Amino acid sequence: MTGAIYFYTKTDEWFELSNFYPHGFVDDDGLYWSTVEHYFQAMKFPGEQYFDYREQIRLADSPARAKKLGQTRNYSLRDDWEEVKEFVMLYALRKKFSHPKMLAKLFQSKERHLYENSPYDNYWGIGQDHQGQNRLGELLMLIRVELLKTQRTTSSNYNQECVNFRDVGEFVNFIFGKELIPEGRLLRGGKIDFVEDYAQIGFAKSIINLRIGADPVKFNAQYFHFPISNNYEKYQTSDKNVRRWLNQVIKLFEERTLPDPVLIHCASGKDRTGVVIAALLKILDIPDDVIIQEYLLSDGEVRPEWIKQALTGIGNPKEYFNRIESLENIVNNLKLLYL
Repeated sequence: MTGAIYFYTKTDEWFELSNFYPHGFVDDDGLYWSTVEHYFQAMKFPGEQYFDYREQIRLADSPARAKKLGQTRNYSLRDDWEEVKEFVMLYALRKKFSHPKMLAKLFQSKERHLYENSPYDNYWGIGQDHQGQNRLGELLMLIRVELLKTQRTTSSNYNQECVNFRDVGEFVNFIFGKELIPEGRLLRGGKIDFVEDYAQIGFAKSIINLRIGADPVKFNAQYFHFPISNNYEKYQTSDKNVRRWLNQVIKLFEERTLPDPVLIHCASGKDRTGVVIAALLKILDIPDDVIIQEYLLSDGEVRPEWIKQALTGIGNPKEYFNRIESLENIVNNLKLLYL
């Protein structure tokens, strides 16, 4: 990985990432928008009463002209604009980068951090002092992870493949913008009952099963089974039974001989697996917001408040994992495996 990417002007190498870049898209209503900027500015004025003005913005001859029209105070902005503006931006960016040409350019950025180098915008860009929130850059990195997921993960057919299978390191690195965990060592997913091709689960050498039912032994791997009753809410890590279960799973990583890649899985690869992966990443001092975004990549019902509850319940890993003789040994072993 090389350095960060800064984009803003037409002469920048990565101008394609800018909202002013002339690559249009068709929205869900069948309307064509010349740039993301055109769409974003027009959405400030919803409703039939502003139809003509939205059309004026949509048909503006340049993104700069569209932006100027959107900044007018002759018309009132929608009341909830501050609450919805990021959703509007995400919608337009997803449409833009669904095009193969734009997708390829975004993937070329790999895991590099993206910054909108606007000296005038402290919200969407980094501002003159480079201390701005850079929300455009952050959203682009989020979309990069989303689109990568659709390229790399398996289908959602529970009776054919390992659902929600992915390389945790690959996605953590993409979310954070630089390498935190080497790829190809810590894997996660759903049940493996119907997997016939060893490659579909990354040739895992250690398979940790968190669901009630046992795994069929069909691959050249070490199998471990840590079931927990469905009567317990797995995200409620403050519960003594969930805490005991998590301690048992994490204790396995005291063994330096645990071969990698390590696959952690349950039935759907999102709940039990999500909590255990979050615990491991927490022990490795990965930032909570990265842990949450990695968790949200799973198909099925996942909610940020659920994994936040789990992380809050764990709190300080040194205090939480009290059934382990030395958490420091586990940290060192994890670093040997994954760092």
